[in-house]
Amino acid sequence: MMELDAINILLVADPSEEAGWLPLLQSEGPAAHFQVRHARSLTEGLAWLQKEAFDLVLAGLSLPDSHGFATFERLRAQAPRMPIIVLSGTDDESQAIRAVREGAQDYLVQGQVDARALSRAIRNAFERHRAEQVLREREKHLKLLLDSIADYHYTVQLSAGHPVQSAHGAGCTAVTGYAPEDYAADPELWLRMVHPDDRKAVLAQADRVKAGETPPPLDHRILHKSGQVRWVRNTVVPYRDQRGQLAAYDGLVADITARKLAEDKLVASEAFYHSLVENLPQNIFRKNVAERFTFANHRFCEMLGKSLRSEEHTSELQSLAYL
Repeated sequence: MMELDAINILLVADPSEEAGWLPLLQSEGPAAHFQVRHARSLTEGLAWLQKEAFDLVLAGLSLPDSHGFATFERLRAQAPRMPIIVLSGTDDESQAIRAVREGAQDYLVQGQVDARALSRAIRNAFERHRAEQVLREREKHLKLLLDSIADYHYTVQLSAGHPVQSAHGAGCTAVTGYAPEDYAADPELWLRMVHPDDRKAVLAQADRVKAGETPPPLDHRILHKSGQVRWVRNTVVPYRDQRGQLAAYDGLVADITARKLAEDKLVASEAFYHSLVENLPQNIFRKNVAERFTFANHRFCEMLGKSLRSEEHTSELQSLAYL
């Protein structure tokens, strides 16, 4: 039999609720591996959360100093990462849905749950929370990896195929001049900073992602906050939820300005070189190691009456190489 981990539980319930829940926690015996600390008021429960590490909170909603959903909200604010199971004496479907939607692991009604069901709910909530922690650590690790292969990354959340929220990594400031909070405050900034001549291509890339595709990386220009034009490579990776629906997409942005400037200089240099040799009064040609002509200037070809670009004339030029 697999050995179960001990679970340190904080039970926040008034004495009348305690009489219903505590026996269920104790009836499973040593096999349940529950260590229970009982707080009989919200104030006492919040104090325990400050001074002791718990794995899970069982929270009643009717306490001497707090009543209703506000009890859960204050516990959640005190320990936002703590898994909380709401305990109630009332079978209220709307309140149950609200609790789970706001982050509760479960909603249990007194009198409808036996010791085995309570133990299973606690164990499931604990394991689910532990899996979520592992997932958060993996996501953090992934973000570090993304930052190492790109200058910054961003995430766009989608609802029904439409962007509803975006988050930009801290590296965006060095690339664009704008801080993450600038993008949060201005939802259209990401598009407005794109060079006007490149916006159509950027929008087309975004449309392909929203249509469920994974488009190739796109090189385009942006306008830095300082007004400087920069080149970036934008790689977009879609993310789908458990139902296979497109829920978000991540973008990896690399600043390729230096590379683009170097390419432009190389093109300009080659153009200048060809212009120079074409207009020199000397005959100039170049051959490879196989003695094949790879270039001849206009003067040399004109003197021979041949063209380097013609297959027939190129062959004739090759024959001249051995004369």
